[in-house]
Amino acid sequence: MSSIMTGGMPPMPGSTEDMPHPEHDDHTMVLSTLRSMRAIIDELEQRACGCEPMPSWAEAKIYAAQKDILSVLGALMGRED
Repeated sequence: MSSIMTGGMPPMPGSTEDMPHPEHDDHTMVLSTLRSMRAIIDELEQRACGCEPMPSWAEAKIYAAQKDILSVLGALMGRED
């Protein structure tokens, strides 16, 4: 889990971590972020299958994140290029 929380996510926009490199264009960053999200989702699935119920605040954040991602997908599917 620690690798997901530290090294698995790209730096936030505007951070001073590393200066941008040409190989880190928007497309690459989006793909990297989506892969990080997949790893986070796998970890959350494992934790959700445990004995204790998930706190309601965590459930609310998961539902909100799903709604946001679905709105992105819907916009992209409806977009005319």
